[in-house]
Amino acid sequence: MLAEAEAAILRAAVAADREAMARRVAAVREAMARPAWGDDDALSDHVATCIHHWYGGAESILERVARALDGKLPSGDRWHQALLEQLALDLPGTRSAVLRPSTRESLRRVLGFRHFFRHAYDTAWDDQRLALAVADLEAAAALLAEDLDALVGRLGAG
Repeated sequence: MLAEAEAAILRAAVAADREAMARRVAAVREAMARPAWGDDDALSDHVATCIHHWYGGAESILERVARALDGKLPSGDRWHQALLEQLALDLPGTRSAVLRPSTRESLRRVLGFRHFFRHAYDTAWDDQRLALAVADLEAAAALLAEDLDALVGRLGAG
């Protein structure tokens, strides 16, 4: 798969990104636990920003994994989607799928929210849409954690 030094670097980078992502999920949970959070535009902005940044961390991990294991990243207008597709492929003799289909689909939903976040800069947050995005984040975070645990296990303990 990878030389031990490369695997160690990848494990360390994944661990660092996962810690940062965990802080974003914790911040979302804390904000959502506040009474009437949906009535607070600043808090809604904070939640949306945390979801956006969480996905940035996830994508950073996936980019590193694709570069290390596949030697290449997808390109083109839809490269974000293509990255999820690439890592969901099982490549016999090369590598196992990094993402399960359920993880890929869950990440797609969060990616969709991130796209909305980046392009709807003059739109007020809809409480229901944001609550759905939080639910998508929770699901994606749990699924991705399992897939990354499996990947790190395949990379070896070092």
